[in-house]
Amino acid sequence: MQAITKDVRLALDAKLWRAALALALTIPDVCARLQGEKGRSAYVRWFDAHVGDRYRRPIGPQQREYIFMDGRDAYALRCAYLHQQSLDTDEQEIKHVVDKFKLTISPAGFPIHLNGGDPLQVDVRILCEDICAGADAWAEQHAGDKAMQERMQGLASFLDLGSGPFSI
Repeated sequence: MQAITKDVRLALDAKLWRAALALALTIPDVCARLQGEKGRSAYVRWFDAHVGDRYRRPIGPQQREYIFMDGRDAYALRCAYLHQQSLDTDEQEIKHVVDKFKLTISPAGFPIHLNGGDPLQVDVRILCEDICAGADAWAEQHAGDKAMQERMQGLASFLDLGSGPFSI
């Protein structure tokens, strides 16, 4: 898992926003699968459990909880973005709160994140980092689980044949 979150962060550092977002949006799928679950309901549960708190805030004088986006909206974004390069989730039947996203790249120190309702402005760096932080915490929780660690070994890896010496 650490290799995936590292690659998301490297893509963010290189300002490869599309690549960072695409990889970050797959993380809940990967983590859920490593837990032995799959499908959109597993994605939604994982996102809500490990990232969702960052997308809920108390609002107004009564401090009622407002959900800016939840796991269903994240899954809808995942589908629209990965399959169509779209931020419009209106046609995604699973969506909950958000019909359309507007991704921002905020100036340092002035995040434009979770503004508006529809479209919801989301800073791509913050969203990607929130998903990575959720995955890092999730991986730490499972650090002592030998079966989980074995399943993690099955994640895609790359053999760099250009850095020799090496043997196959």
